[in-house]
Amino acid sequence: MADRDELLASARALLPALRKRARETELLRRVPDETIRDLQAAGLFKVLQPACYGGYEADMATFFDVVMTLSRADASVGWVYSVLSIQGWALPQMDPLASKEVWGSDPSTLVSSATAPRSGYIDKTEDGYRIEGQFGFSSGCHHGSWVFVFGAPRNAPEEGPTGFLVPRRDYEILDNWNVMGLCGTGSCDVVSSTPPCPCIASTGSRRPAPSSATHRSTGCRS
Repeated sequence: MADRDELLASARALLPALRKRARETELLRRVPDETIRDLQAAGLFKVLQPACYGGYEADMATFFDVVMTLSRADASVGWVYSVLSIQGWALPQMDPLASKEVWGSDPSTLVSSATAPRSGYIDKTEDGYRIEGQFGFSSGCHHGSWVFVFGAPRNAPEEGPTGFLVPRRDYEILDNWNVMGLCGTGSCDVVSSTPPCPCIASTGSRRPAPSSATHRSTGCRS
C-alpha cells in the first residue's frame, strides 16, 4: 500500500507529461484518455478507495495535496482527477451493494457526478425510481462507467435531495462544454432516461460520516 510520500512522488512524476499535453487537453475540451491511463497506472485513483477493492484509504490531506500537485501542471486535469477520485470516498458511505455493483468486477471503474438538475424529473415507483432528465456539469463524464445524479423525487419530496447511481447504458453525454476557463474538464451535461429500477445508492436519508484525519471505508460490508 502506497504511503503519502509515494503518492505525491507519483503525482510529481506525471507533471512533465501533463504539461506537454495541456494544449491537447484544451483543444479536446476534455482530459485525454492517455492521461487517465497514466493516472490509473500511477495508482492515484486508489487514494481514497476502500482497501478491500485495492485502494489505499489515504487521508483527505493526502488527497488534497495530490490534487494540488497535478493542478500545477494542468488545472483541468487536477479538477477532473478530484471529481472522479472523490467517489472513492463517497461511494462507500452508501449501501455496500453500491460499491460491489461498481467495483466488484473491475476496481478501476470510474464514476462521475452531475450535481445540477436542469430539466426533467425523478419519480419514486413501486420498483424503485425512474429518472428522466438533464443534469449538468459532469466533469470527467467521458471516462466514467457510472454517474451520480442528484435531485428530489417529485412524488416523494419528503425524501429530500437524493443521489442515484446511473449506469452508462442509461445516459447520454451532451456535448455542450464550450467555455474559456477549465475548458479541458469535459464538464458536459448528461441526459438520463432510465426504466423504473431499484435505487442502488441513495444519499437522501443517510448523511456521510464526519470527516476525520484517517479515512476508513464502510463500503466493504456485505
